[in-house]
Amino acid sequence: MKYKAILFDIDGTLLDTEQKVIISLQHALLRMTNTFYPEESLYSCLGLPGKDGLRKLGIAPEKIDYVHSAWEEYDKDYPVPSQLFQGIKELLILLKASHIKLGIVTSQTHLEYAYTFRDYTIAKIFDFCICSDDTEHPKPSPDPLLRVMKQFSYTPDELLYIGDTIYDLQCACTAGVDFALALWGAHDPDNTPAEYRLTHPRDLLHFL
Repeated sequence: MKYKAILFDIDGTLLDTEQKVIISLQHALLRMTNTFYPEESLYSCLGLPGKDGLRKLGIAPEKIDYVHSAWEEYDKDYPVPSQLFQGIKELLILLKASHIKLGIVTSQTHLEYAYTFRDYTIAKIFDFCICSDDTEHPKPSPDPLLRVMKQFSYTPDELLYIGDTIYDLQCACTAGVDFALALWGAHDPDNTPAEYRLTHPRDLLHFL
């Protein structure tokens, strides 16, 4: 195998969480700022840690914590559960059988990971998880991938990172790690260059 470990983002890569994230954010913003934000204006938040996304929207610093808490509340209680993208489970099973180490590098906090992903059966397939609160500077900083390399003694060329946003790409590029774009979850694929562009999860197998 070309890579010793393959790392995955969660939102938009493993899980189809877009509707849940956007609607819960809309509700939180309306409640806390009395302003309705159209769906398309919130896409820039996808892939960022929650508070960083709110800063990107221009939310006043003194309101960040309050809006973020409301967002977490709505997201956690959203009545429709997120779904695994088609083909993800099968891909992970094949990779695990090939003895490739599997990891998660996500902008979710550990608390968000606990209620969003940990209870999925595939969560047990992964060997490790790096959340946004594991490093001082989360994505798009390279720090999460640098943490993986330091903690598990990998070199950049031994890793492949799979994500769906420009922030995932920036994290990988700055860390010197190859990047694969998950087109099934990407919103801006034309402006997100990558070593590999995956139309379906199984496409990854062609590059290993």
